Amino acid sequence: MKCCCCCCTVVDVCVFVRRQRRVGIDLVHDYPEKELLKEVEVYQGVLALLYRTKAQMDEQMRSHSSMFTQAAVCLCSVLGESRL
Repeated sequence: MKCCCCCCTVVDVCVFVRRQRRVGIDLVHDYPEKELLKEVEVYQGVLALLYRTKAQMDEQMRSHSSMFTQAAVCLCSVLGESRL
């Protein structure tokens, strides 16, 4: 996920540097700038999706861990053992 952040930073710098060099009538949004901004939008969307997926995986791991613990306790009580 750090790679996506780095890519967004690089693209942001490219857009910023390009705009700083422009004056007057050159301060238009040209094709390369529009494409760079689209690229940033795509990377941000991918990064958001990765964070959501990671959060869902973490929740699923917690859920499975909890279910495993409950099943082990239940099994121990059936077998008459006092430990897991």
